Amino acid sequence: MHIPLDDPADTEFWDQWGGGLDCTPLYYGAFLHRFPATVARVIGAVADARPGGVLVHCSGGRDRTGLVTMLLLALAGVPGETIADDYLRSAQRLAPAWKELGFGDQNGRIDALVASHGTSVRDSVLATLAAVETGSYLRRAGVTERQLAALRGRLLGRSGGAAA
Repeated sequence: MHIPLDDPADTEFWDQWGGGLDCTPLYYGAFLHRFPATVARVIGAVADARPGGVLVHCSGGRDRTGLVTMLLLALAGVPGETIADDYLRSAQRLAPAWKELGFGDQNGRIDALVASHGTSVRDSVLATLAAVETGSYLRRAGVTERQLAALRGRLLGRSGGAAA
């Protein structure tokens, strides 16, 4: 199933948050505010998937994937500190791929960009998590109670975790 998060037609949003900021968690809060229905479609698709594994990905596997994964982990009750640490591990593990592709030190570039906004990558993730009560946000965005229950079951390994 292909559900793109980004809507390039929303030039107002991308004029503010493009240009590299969209490759950082700095834009997560604004994205969640601007595109709740899109987020709900992606989270709902995970909830409604047949039993088994679910692959969530984007081009690099860090930022759009990181946003969705952050919400899923928070919904499963994973502490914010652990989610932020996981995000940082993803960046470390992507470094060899970026080097192989000729992109150079993306982590250093991203760290510097985020620092120029007075924060760190880790603190950006934590700030987003602190500002969003995941279950309430997803309900308001359009994720149903049945889907939330299916997600919790899937994420926590309980039977009945996938929708029927």
